[in-house]
Amino acid sequence: VEQLGQEGREKSLEISSLTDKLRGLTADKTSLERRVAAMTQAEEESRRQSERLMSEIDGLSRSLQASKDDVSKLEETKHELLLRCEGLERQVEDRNAQLERRGREVEQLGQ
Repeated sequence: VEQLGQEGREKSLEISSLTDKLRGLTADKTSLERRVAAMTQAEEESRRQSERLMSEIDGLSRSLQASKDDVSKLEETKHELLLRCEGLERQVEDRNAQLERRGREVEQLGQ
Protein backbone atom coordinates (compact mmCIF):
# COMPACT_ATOMS: atom_id res chain seq x y z
CA VAL A 1 0.00 0.00 0.00
CA GLU A 2 2.91 2.27 0.91
CA GLN A 3 4.55 1.54 -2.40
CA LEU A 4 1.32 2.30 -4.24
CA GLY A 5 1.02 5.57 -2.33
CA GLN A 6 4.60 6.47 -3.29
CA GLU A 7 3.92 5.60 -6.95
CA GLY A 8 0.73 7.68 -6.80
CA ARG A 9 2.65 10.70 -5.44
CA GLU A 10 5.33 10.30 -8.12
CA LYS A 11 2.68 10.04 -10.82
CA SER A 12 0.92 13.09 -9.36
CA LEU A 13 4.19 15.06 -9.43
CA GLU A 14 4.81 13.89 -12.99
CA ILE A 15 1.26 14.91 -14.00
CA SER A 16 1.77 18.30 -12.31
CA SER A 17 5.08 18.77 -14.12
CA LEU A 18 3.54 17.81 -17.47
CA THR A 19 0.59 20.14 -16.79
CA ASP A 20 3.02 23.02 -16.12
CA LYS A 21 4.88 22.21 -19.33
CA LEU A 22 1.59 22.08 -21.21
CA ARG A 23 0.61 25.50 -19.83
CA GLY A 24 4.01 26.89 -20.88
CA LEU A 25 3.68 25.39 -24.35
CA THR A 26 0.13 26.74 -24.66
CA ALA A 27 1.37 30.21 -23.69
CA ASP A 28 4.19 29.88 -26.24
CA LYS A 29 1.70 28.77 -28.88
CA THR A 30 -0.58 31.75 -28.13
CA SER A 31 2.38 34.12 -28.25
CA LEU A 32 3.52 32.66 -31.57
CA GLU A 33 -0.01 32.89 -33.00
CA ARG A 34 -0.14 36.58 -32.04
CA ARG A 35 3.26 37.17 -33.64
CA VAL A 36 2.17 35.36 -36.81
CA ALA A 37 -1.03 37.44 -36.91
CA ALA A 38 0.98 40.66 -36.47
CA MET A 39 3.46 39.60 -39.14
CA THR A 40 0.61 38.65 -41.50
CA GLN A 41 -1.00 42.05 -40.93
CA ALA A 42 2.35 43.80 -41.53
CA GLU A 43 2.88 41.75 -44.68
CA GLU A 44 -0.59 42.68 -45.95
CA GLU A 45 0.05 46.38 -45.26
CA SER A 46 3.41 46.09 -47.01
CA ARG A 47 1.69 44.47 -50.00
CA ARG A 48 -0.91 47.27 -50.16
CA GLN A 49 1.81 49.90 -49.88
CA SER A 50 3.79 48.15 -52.61
CA GLU A 51 0.72 48.14 -54.86
CA ARG A 52 0.17 51.86 -54.22
CA LEU A 53 3.80 52.60 -55.03
CA MET A 54 3.67 50.50 -58.19
CA SER A 55 0.54 52.39 -59.24
CA GLU A 56 2.30 55.72 -58.58
CA ILE A 57 5.34 54.54 -60.54
CA ASP A 58 3.09 53.52 -63.46
CA GLY A 59 1.45 56.96 -63.39
CA LEU A 60 4.81 58.70 -63.28
CA SER A 61 6.08 56.52 -66.13
CA ARG A 62 3.08 57.47 -68.26
CA SER A 63 3.57 61.12 -67.37
CA LEU A 64 7.27 60.90 -68.22
CA GLN A 65 6.49 59.27 -71.55
CA ALA A 66 3.93 61.98 -72.33
CA SER A 67 6.53 64.62 -71.48
CA LYS A 68 9.08 62.92 -73.72
CA ASP A 69 6.50 62.85 -76.53
CA ASP A 70 5.82 66.56 -75.97
CA VAL A 71 9.56 67.32 -76.09
CA SER A 72 9.89 65.34 -79.33
CA LYS A 73 7.00 67.26 -80.87
CA LEU A 74 8.49 70.57 -79.74
CA GLU A 75 11.86 69.60 -81.19
CA GLU A 76 10.18 68.76 -84.50
CA THR A 77 8.34 72.09 -84.45
CA LYS A 78 11.58 73.91 -83.61
CA HIS A 79 13.32 72.21 -86.52
CA GLU A 80 10.48 73.13 -88.88
CA LEU A 81 10.55 76.75 -87.68
CA LEU A 82 14.33 76.93 -88.12
CA LEU A 83 13.96 75.67 -91.69
CA ARG A 84 11.24 78.25 -92.37
CA CYS A 85 13.42 81.00 -90.87
CA GLU A 86 16.34 79.96 -93.06
CA GLY A 87 14.02 80.02 -96.09
CA LEU A 88 12.74 83.46 -95.15
CA GLU A 89 16.29 84.74 -94.60
CA ARG A 90 17.24 83.53 -98.07
CA GLN A 91 14.17 85.25 -99.54
CA VAL A 92 15.06 88.51 -97.77
CA GLU A 93 18.67 88.25 -98.98
CA ASP A 94 17.47 87.56 -102.54
CA ARG A 95 15.05 90.50 -102.46
CA ASN A 96 17.71 92.79 -101.00
CA ALA A 97 20.06 91.74 -103.79
CA GLN A 98 17.30 92.40 -106.35
CA LEU A 99 16.63 95.82 -104.82
CA GLU A 100 20.34 96.67 -104.92
CA ARG A 101 20.52 95.65 -108.59
CA ARG A 102 17.43 97.66 -109.46
CA GLY A 103 18.78 100.58 -107.48
CA ARG A 104 21.99 100.47 -109.53
CA GLU A 105 19.99 100.11 -112.72
CA VAL A 106 17.87 103.14 -111.79
CA GLU A 107 21.04 105.10 -110.96
CA GLN A 108 22.54 104.19 -114.32
CA LEU A 109 19.36 105.15 -116.13
CA GLY A 110 19.27 108.41 -114.21
CA GLN A 111 22.80 109.36 -115.25
